[in-house]
Amino acid sequence: MIVDLIQFWVPIFGLIYLFFGLIILRHHEKKWLISSRFLGLSHALIILYHCIPYIIELYPNYNYMQKNTDQDIIINTISLSYFIVDTIHFFFFEINDFLMLLHHCVCFGYIGTGLYSGYGCFSFVVGLLFES
Repeated sequence: MIVDLIQFWVPIFGLIYLFFGLIILRHHEKKWLISSRFLGLSHALIILYHCIPYIIELYPNYNYMQKNTDQDIIINTISLSYFIVDTIHFFFFEINDFLMLLHHCVCFGYIGTGLYSGYGCFSFVVGLLFES
């Protein structure tokens, strides 16, 4: 399930990135930088769409270390796919932004640990909701 979702969402985020970079902003000097920001905005909107109903449904019985549900896996895999595409952008265009690269590495580790262990992805869902 996780690999299938990554195979679906990485190309989606890649197409969003390329759409803004090559079509919408094709004449702009900083098209890839702005395209990356639109990619982040699209990630935030997709995550909000998935997170808000899920958080409301579980209220008030939050268990941050619960076994991952299908919704936890979907939300975390969407975010992992976004981080893959955005990290590729940073390696090509913003390699000097050390804090953002560190942020992405920490998120890779956190999401990967939750998906690998089968527990704790809900805590990242709550974190994504506040970050978005």
